[in-house]
Amino acid sequence: MQSLFTMIKQNATNLQSAHYYLRNACKVPAIVARSSALNGSLLFIVPGIIAAYRYRLAPYLMAENPNLGIREAVNMSKELMAGHKWRLFCLELSFIGWGILSALTCGIGDLWLNPYIYAANAAFYVDRTGRNIPMAGEPNPDPAV
Repeated sequence: MQSLFTMIKQNATNLQSAHYYLRNACKVPAIVARSSALNGSLLFIVPGIIAAYRYRLAPYLMAENPNLGIREAVNMSKELMAGHKWRLFCLELSFIGWGILSALTCGIGDLWLNPYIYAANAAFYVDRTGRNIPMAGEPNPDPAV
């Protein structure tokens, strides 16, 4: 690349030399730049996904405690998800087959799949908070629920 700039500065008119440098000397920097861009984008995507899992329980916390502020809910969600992001990821990964099956039915299967996913995520929240939610018809052991 430096030689190409040198040729341009010296007003070189040899087009074959310029073409050679453009075709061969520029390949390596372009490959490095593209791979760096890909690595950089992955460095932003993967931490973004991890952060999304870290804050996944904040809406549940705010729904259960309406007086809870946003920052408090986010901080509590961080604490609850510490060491459990992989469990939630695997839980959501388990729905891929159902999602494919639902797509094959042109989305009709979503009528059953989406409530199932929401219930599974809510059960994950209940499991993480240690709350004992009674089934219908059972006595309530926790008066706060």
